[in-house]
Amino acid sequence: MTEVLSLSGVSKRFGGIVAASDASFGVEDGEILGIIGPNGAGKTTIFNVITGVYPPDGGSLSFRGVALNGKRPDEIVRMGIARTFQNIRLFSNLTCLANVMTPLLQRKHYGVWPSLLRTRAVRKCERESEQEALSLLEAVGLSPFSHQKASSLPYGLQRKLEIARALATKPTLLLLDEPAAGMNPEEARALSGLIREIHGKFSLTVMLIEHHMDVVMRLCSRILVMNFGAVIAQGRPEEVRRDERVLSAYLGRRA
Repeated sequence: MTEVLSLSGVSKRFGGIVAASDASFGVEDGEILGIIGPNGAGKTTIFNVITGVYPPDGGSLSFRGVALNGKRPDEIVRMGIARTFQNIRLFSNLTCLANVMTPLLQRKHYGVWPSLLRTRAVRKCERESEQEALSLLEAVGLSPFSHQKASSLPYGLQRKLEIARALATKPTLLLLDEPAAGMNPEEARALSGLIREIHGKFSLTVMLIEHHMDVVMRLCSRILVMNFGAVIAQGRPEEVRRDERVLSAYLGRRA
């Protein structure tokens, strides 16, 4: 398979704290890659470096052969990389529909005057964006809530709305940062089914940070394990489950 994302020797420090240390791995086109590790292992830092939130202190990153080093977050989004966050970041006072329409409309370029004059082209563009947003809400099971404020949704549905908004940027690589956080086992199973569904429907490559091990084992064809900012193991779920380094990181066993 083709490697779409490549990290080579990526490091990131915050003062004296090493958040990522010589991280090197690739992500293959179309796979669902799980990233696991104890709290503070550097998982979210890696997502932040990939998406341009933090510049790396060392190493290099590339997406489909194009260097990511030095690119702004908005440039990286336009390249086809989208993400969700550990802490949900929605426009809480806007409707679900407006939350998903916002990134769709940001992709349109029709100038200040046409926008102010509400030209026919602008109105047509808005109608098309609304229909596309409704389609994305339907894809994640939120079409009945399209005109409700995001803040009125239960926690699990807000997670789904954040995924729909990420899909509105038209990514080919989707980074999900603990999407099942705070969910009960039944909700986590339903979310796993949704991720698998959108993975196929939208032809996505997915990177998933998750502490729900049943979600990771159910979804991911390959798992990467981090500890103290370093990648300590990677492989198929059954291989990672037996790896002594992984058992040591999680359970304190001596490898």
